Parts: sequence; structure tokens; C-alpha cells
Amino acid sequence: MRVVAVSMVKDEEDAVEAFVRHTLAAADHLIVFDHHSTDRTGYVLHQLVREGLPLTVLTDDEFEYRQAERTTELIRLAVLDHSADWVLPLDCDEFLQAESPAAFRRFLAARPADAPHLRLPLVNYGPHPTDDRAEPNPVRRLRHRLRRVDTGKVAIPRRLVAAAGFAVSTGNHDVSLNDMVQPFELAADCHLAHFPIRSGWQAALKVAQHETQRAAGGYGGGGTHYGLHFARLLYDPVRFLGEPERYLCGEMLEPAAYWGGGLRHTPTAEADPQRLTRGLLALVRRLADSHERWRSQAESLNRRSLIRRALTRLWRWLGLPARRADGFAFRPAAAPDSRTPEQLRGAVRVLRSEVADGVLSAVVRVSNTGAAVWRTSTGDGQVNLGAQAVNPDGRVAVTDWHRTGLPAEIPPGEAVDIPLTCHVPTEADTALGFDLVAEGVTWFGCRVPAVTPPAPPSTS
Repeated sequence: MRVVAVSMVKDEEDAVEAFVRHTLAAADHLIVFDHHSTDRTGYVLHQLVREGLPLTVLTDDEFEYRQAERTTELIRLAVLDHSADWVLPLDCDEFLQAESPAAFRRFLAARPADAPHLRLPLVNYGPHPTDDRAEPNPVRRLRHRLRRVDTGKVAIPRRLVAAAGFAVSTGNHDVSLNDMVQPFELAADCHLAHFPIRSGWQAALKVAQHETQRAAGGYGGGGTHYGLHFARLLYDPVRFLGEPERYLCGEMLEPAAYWGGGLRHTPTAEADPQRLTRGLLALVRRLADSHERWRSQAESLNRRSLIRRALTRLWRWLGLPARRADGFAFRPAAAPDSRTPEQLRGAVRVLRSEVADGVLSAVVRVSNTGAAVWRTSTGDGQVNLGAQAVNPDGRVAVTDWHRTGLPAEIPPGEAVDIPLTCHVPTEADTALGFDLVAEGVTWFGCRVPAVTPPAPPSTS
């Protein structure tokens, strides 16, 4: 028996590694669709692929969320490309719970061939004042659950996926065939531990993403509570960030089980306001780009939408599975690197510098604080340490004064010390500044003075 899980993720850098490791303790394969994450989610996923985990990472070019349609297609891929006997559509904040991974698999294997699909109850966990905020694993950090048990998520046998008109609902709560919701059986010995709110910044970004995409017409679920919390975020963002338990507070101490190993790639160093600001700016940028694309192609999109609906009706009338009627062009997601400007961030620090005979000798530490690997190969995206000649008013007089390459590719969270020498400007009022540049893409905008100012004389 093969069990395959599928998931859509977006900006889940704090939870995605724990989710992958935990899920693959019970599943034979995991297919993850990365919906244009702008944090380190993509980097973490590709590091897990490099470890050799049975993990496939996909993406596409559409801004619209369309969770139900995408997840339906991912489920079909699980059956057609990975020979799944059971498919588990899970969100990145949902962690399987049973006596053990082996017990969960035995439970699925014992199901009769003609039995209904399963619904796994959902137990919500939330922040609590006693949480150890230094613990990066959300399952081990958030130990308090809510008293109520929510409507569950489906686990689907192969025979249903192969049926005509198969689809899952938004949120993975129901299965339908030709728009008819199918009966289910509630699982008794297993459930999902749900961690929707894990920190202030994550809650704020989640609310902003869902409400913005809902207002843009690209998201069909989530209810009205996102609008309520969006208003709270606008009214008092500092309090929203500092008190995530106002959104969802844990009540009963009942830690969930974690089946995965230790975390190796989950970032922990960045401050909450930085994470939130970066995520919101990336969301605004992508929304603006999508708006321009829609504006320039509105007539074409309308025609394609009409054709898509007509083909779907024709497929269903003929009794055929409309496998490609939704038109998603899934492709393997490339590892995020320095050709992607919205994921570039860095810091420059001059460790030592001196000038003699018009030549600057310095050692500079550069740190990758973004979500993309810095490339060293020539061409677009090659990251160099650049020196610029700067006027007294801060304007750049000469952009390309000097370049120094990196000794090796720098992954997110890493730093390297670079020794360099270069001539200094002869003009008395012109100084040098160091900045990072991704060639053919952008300057980072983290410029610092190249010459360390002398320390003030001691008064003691």
C-alpha cells in the first residue's frame, strides 16, 4: 500500500520543515506546491530534496489561490505519477496524529475496498503565555489545544480519485463526484493537530494574504474571520504582532506527537517586524504585477475562461475525467537563487580597513539574510561585493568602482569574510561605500562606508 500526501504552501518557513519530516514518517511520498513563497520556504524545501527525502516540489505562474482546483490536480498526480492507494491532502500546519505512523498505515490498509473516504477530525492548537518561544519546532512549542474539535479533513482512496468528476472542496473538507458531495466515515483513532497561528508575524501575514487575495477575487474560502482580523491588524499592528494569542489562544495542555527528526534548515534569526514587512511588500509587488497582467490580457482571459468552462461541461457530459480542464501548468520549482530580486537581502560589515598610498585594503563580512542562494557563476544573478564612489550628499558618483567576487555560493543565513584591495578616489570629498549586487538583477541597497572611521580618542 502506498500513501502519498499533497500540500499547497505559501510563506511557511517556520513550519514547512517540521511538516515535511513529520508527514514523511507516515507517507511514502509528499508532493508540495509552492504558491510563490517570498520567504525561505522554497530554500528549505529544496534543502530537504537534496537530503534525499521522497519529496516533489512544484509551482506554476498563476497568482490566484484556487486551492480546491490545484489540490484536486495534485491528488490526481499522486495517483497517476506516484501510484498512490491513499492520498492525504494536508495543509502545511496540519500534523497527522495516531498511536504511531505504522498504526496509521495499518488503519488505512484495513479499510474495505468499497468503504467511504475518511474525514480526520481537526484539533486546533494555539499560542499560550507559557510557550517556549526559543523552540523553533511549532509542534513542540505550541502545546495547548482548544477544547472544541473542528470539522475534519479528508483522506481519499484511489478508487474515488479515478472516478469521473472527482474534486475536493476548498479546505479539503469534502469530496464530490460530478458536483455531488460524497458520504464519508469519521476516523476514530487518528486526527490532525492543527497549528494555524504560530507567532504574531505569521498571523499578520496570513491574514493579509488571505484577505488581499479574497478581495482580488483569487481566493474562495476562509470565511469572514480574516476580514475581522485584518481590521484589527490595521487598527493596532503593534499589539497584533505582540499578542498572537488574541487571534487564537490555546486552552488545554495536551502536546501533540511529533514524528520527524531534528530541524536543520528552519530559520530563526530574523526579527518578526522584518519578516512581516518583507512578506507584505512581496505580496503587494506580486499583486501589482498580477493586476497589470490581468489588465493587459483581460479579453484573452475571458475567452479562455469561457472555453475552459465549456470544455469542463463537455468532459463531464461525456463521462470523462477532466484532468487538464483547469489548465494548471505545474512544473518543478527551481531552487530560489539570486536571480529572484524579491528574495534578495544582505548585510555588509567592514571588519578591517586601511588606506596607504591611495590603496584601500579591507576585510569585509557579507551575510545572506534573504531567502535565495547567492550565485557565483557568471551571468545574471552572480552576486559580487561592489565598491561605489559616493558624493558628500550620499549620491552615487561612480556605480562600478570595483567588484570582488564571492569565494563560493552563499546559502541563506550564512556569511563569509572577503579580503580585497582597490584604489580610492582622488577627490577629497568623494568616499567609497560597499554594497552587494546581483549582476543583471539589482543592487541590494545595504551600502556601508568602505573606510572604518577612526575611534574617538579616549577621555580617561
